[in-house]
Amino acid sequence: MATDPRLGEKAPCATVTNLCEPACDSLLSFLGMAYFQEGPTPDWPGLDPRMWQKGEATSTIHVDIVTALLLLPDGDHLPYLRNEVTISYREEQRRFNIDFPLL
Repeated sequence: MATDPRLGEKAPCATVTNLCEPACDSLLSFLGMAYFQEGPTPDWPGLDPRMWQKGEATSTIHVDIVTALLLLPDGDHLPYLRNEVTISYREEQRRFNIDFPLL
């Protein structure tokens, strides 16, 4: 994203601190969203914090810039970040998407 001429200013310089701290915040946010998508009392152990502490649950997050069909006033398509989150627990994987508009 940093090399994009229009969106580059939204991407900070890639240092270890700039990458690690937001990654932890993002993962916690995504886990919270997954928890609520499962319902008020999720039965799946993949969302149990104890399974994460034991290393039995893991996650991958794939991020892409995609565009909506919606047009902005200048005629460009609305860009947004699509976060494809996969949570793995033992042999089971659950996936969900979280989209953030880039305005």
